[in-house]
Amino acid sequence: MVAGTDVSSTSSIAASMSGPVKTANLSLFRPGNIISDDVFFNSSTMTTAQIDAFLRGKVSSCRSGYVCLKDFRQNTPNRASDTYCKGYNGAANESAATIVYRVAQSCGINPQVLIVMLQKEQGLVTHTYPSTKRYDKAMGQGCPDTAGCDPQFAGFFYQVYGAARQMQIYVEGRYFKWYAPGHTWNILYHPNGSCGTAPVYVENKATSALYYYTPYQPNGAALRAGYGEGDGCSSYGNRNFFQYFWDWFGDPQGRSVSGAIADVWHAHGSASGWIGGATDDMRGWASGPGWSQRFANADIFVKAGQPGHTVTGPIRTEYRLVGEVASGLGWPRTDRVVIAGGAYQDFEGGRIYERSDGRAFAIAAPMFALHESVGNVFGAYGWPTSRAYAVAGGSTQTFDHGAAYQTSSGAYLLNESWNSWLTAAGGTAGKYGIPVSSVQSVGTSTQRLLLSKAAAYRTGSTTLAVADQFFAPYAQQDYEKGALGVPKASSKSVAGGSVQEFAGGRSTHRQPARTQSQRWLPRWRARAASARSDSPQRRHR
Repeated sequence: MVAGTDVSSTSSIAASMSGPVKTANLSLFRPGNIISDDVFFNSSTMTTAQIDAFLRGKVSSCRSGYVCLKDFRQNTPNRASDTYCKGYNGAANESAATIVYRVAQSCGINPQVLIVMLQKEQGLVTHTYPSTKRYDKAMGQGCPDTAGCDPQFAGFFYQVYGAARQMQIYVEGRYFKWYAPGHTWNILYHPNGSCGTAPVYVENKATSALYYYTPYQPNGAALRAGYGEGDGCSSYGNRNFFQYFWDWFGDPQGRSVSGAIADVWHAHGSASGWIGGATDDMRGWASGPGWSQRFANADIFVKAGQPGHTVTGPIRTEYRLVGEVASGLGWPRTDRVVIAGGAYQDFEGGRIYERSDGRAFAIAAPMFALHESVGNVFGAYGWPTSRAYAVAGGSTQTFDHGAAYQTSSGAYLLNESWNSWLTAAGGTAGKYGIPVSSVQSVGTSTQRLLLSKAAAYRTGSTTLAVADQFFAPYAQQDYEKGALGVPKASSKSVAGGSVQEFAGGRSTHRQPARTQSQRWLPRWRARAASARSDSPQRRHR
């Protein structure tokens, strides 16, 4: 049921177009859901007068000797009612607008769908010198790519009525089951089978009908080309349907934009502006309260009683990933701010930084306050290299030159040198555990870091830790403030236990002595096993 212009050159149509306002974002084209059922089968979207005004708005004047669609008229025949349409009482000298409207009502199809099909098949809506041949195959009904058109569908009325009725036959599902919704189908890119196929999960009846009518999906080249031509394996019918519908009538999914979100959207040019068209319905948030809605190039958030803000690019990706308003970040407080080395956006509970390499990471409380206290990205720790993530004993977030750690006792920073030492020791899951204090100076040249399972001391480039069995008694004597002072060496094993040297003495740990029965048990087991293995041999001697 596809006309040649769906898959071959589009230049003949483009040359005769006044051109739609290009607002559609083809990155939003979903091959499995080109248009929603609610929109496709809504026959009440336009009156005859509105259709007539729309057609006249697309062509200001027609070339001499031709009749453009806005002025086209014909005598229409009768059509009996059946399972698919309510029939048609023919009349004399009916306009194209009247025919489109009456067919839409009879067959339960959105008149906007019929208008778009007239354009994507033969360019009739914007054509300024249409031939009789174009009217004869106006909708491509009965005109496959691989054969000539069926004569019984020749003529404008027969094309419009036949196409609308055919759509209802498709969605009935009794005769046509190949592109049935709810299943994945391998759909061609082009009539030339060597161009290949790709699997498409067909989500709804309307999309199924469009594939029965034009059984090809656009390839990447066709989508990148917009209204232009892609490559030798490009088809354009379903791409153009999506694009014309969006440009002329709005989102094919029927999503509306309203209220305070619409105020922000309109302020940035609506669908034709940089934000683009809506890609989801508006969502309400109990926290705030407030609302958000996703668009092609930005998400808009409006907290009740406050100005709305856009969230875009990598920052938007990160904000979505961490849970948007429901996360610890809460609502946006600013729009994106460009700074040296990247950008950032402030939120109620923190900030998202976007690095120059395109990565973005959220910093939320309490780590955000720590990072701010050392000069944020312009300070010693630099830009975040991760978002916060769980580790043994708490959570951590890494930066260009260090890391922050959060435990039940608080949040602490480790500079690059200290963090490298901890990482080399196995991280928080290693023998030292997670930091439970910030790094502190003890004396003129020594630093101390307390961890959940150790106390570490650094003098110059040497780091010594008090851990394992030495840690608990050392902590009880208040670390270096006690009689032992700071460690002078790592612990080492000695006969019967282990020992660690300190500035004020030595700490010794002895292995617990085994009881008499424990000492003899291995030898007794060995002797018993030997007896069992020997006894059969003795019996056979």
